Amino acid sequence: MNKTLKTVLIVTALVSSGLAGAYTTVNAANVKDTPYGFYNTNLEGNTTSRIKENATKVYIHPISGPELKYTVQGYNGTQWNNRSSTHQLSNGTQASFTNFVYENGDPTARLHLKRTQYAYTTSYGEWSPDSTQNYTIYN
Repeated sequence: MNKTLKTVLIVTALVSSGLAGAYTTVNAANVKDTPYGFYNTNLEGNTTSRIKENATKVYIHPISGPELKYTVQGYNGTQWNNRSSTHQLSNGTQASFTNFVYENGDPTARLHLKRTQYAYTTSYGEWSPDSTQNYTIYN
């Protein structure tokens, strides 16, 4: 094999491997929306906990049922702590909650839910501990 052909093959291999690395997708956040339900005869409750992988806002999207009040909580290994302000959301709102779960070193997040009215019905929605974009921001 002549020297020019070897050089072309090496350069092609290097460029190809660099391009492949540039398009590799990295799973860097827990952004899958998880459904929740809250029965409104309860005064308050919590979603299941999820791993918080970065400092992005928490996504909350109430879909149906009576309005609820939401607070993001983080678990530090011994107890749950409020890591956001509490806000009441209307159905259909796509909310981005400023929170300090990740910044406080809490590996796990959940939503604390509180009813706004007593009712024999369930409020439904979805949420994600990490997000890829900002919607209506609640600080």
